Amino acid sequence: SSSALKTFQQLREKYPLGNKVSASLFAEAMALKKMGKTREAQERLRRVAKIYPGSPEAQRVDIELRLLGSE
Repeated sequence: SSSALKTFQQLREKYPLGNKVSASLFAEAMALKKMGKTREAQERLRRVAKIYPGSPEAQRVDIELRLLGSE
């Protein structure tokens, strides 16, 4: 939902160096996916992989991108 997106964005803005930023960005991508905003979800997923390549969330990016029809 849009309120979930806002919460995830606020979390990243408030704690840009926090250890949960990659999880927040991934969760934002999943919320966008549920809202049918595929392109935006793909963009967030790519950011997770690029900025946080060693994170547990980055390991899930390829699968999610395939599910969204992108590589």
